[in-house]
Amino acid sequence: SRELGPIYVTQYNIALKYFSVVYMIMELIVSPFWSGFTEAYTKKDFSWMNNSLHQLEIIILTSIIGVLAMLFAADFVIKLWIGESVTIPYSLYIAMSIFVFFQSAYCIYSNLVNGIGKARLQLIVFLISSIFIIPFVTYGIRLFGLWGCMIMPTIIYIIQTILCRIQIKKLLSENAKGIWAK
Repeated sequence: SRELGPIYVTQYNIALKYFSVVYMIMELIVSPFWSGFTEAYTKKDFSWMNNSLHQLEIIILTSIIGVLAMLFAADFVIKLWIGESVTIPYSLYIAMSIFVFFQSAYCIYSNLVNGIGKARLQLIVFLISSIFIIPFVTYGIRLFGLWGCMIMPTIIYIIQTILCRIQIKKLLSENAKGIWAK
């Protein structure tokens, strides 16, 4: 609001609420796996965990279709929902759809890693990113406007998604050592 004005806060919130449906659905799907992975890891049931991970990865890849459909329908749906009072730039829809996709992908891997109880790497990345996020988001807004607000959080989710995927793969193949095993 301070950088761009209150109308941009409205645009951001509407776009976030619209695309967050994908994340909410993903969270509903993956939540039961947290306790399932806890139990399976203590029983060393790596076959079940690998099969479950594979199924969840298919779901996240399939969600690309849903995110793209939401992206193409965004103007129409938002106008039905909100009316003509707020116009949202299409670039914000694109940025938000990318953000929500990686947030959802991270949701899968982080829930599984957390279910196993190996969250130290995530903690370190979030602590480091928390130092940089406010200055980078502010700079992104000044440079790119509202779209710039999404760059740093999206990059953080991309990094976390990649690291959690590597970590869960190492844990399930029993090759995790060092920070990957903590």
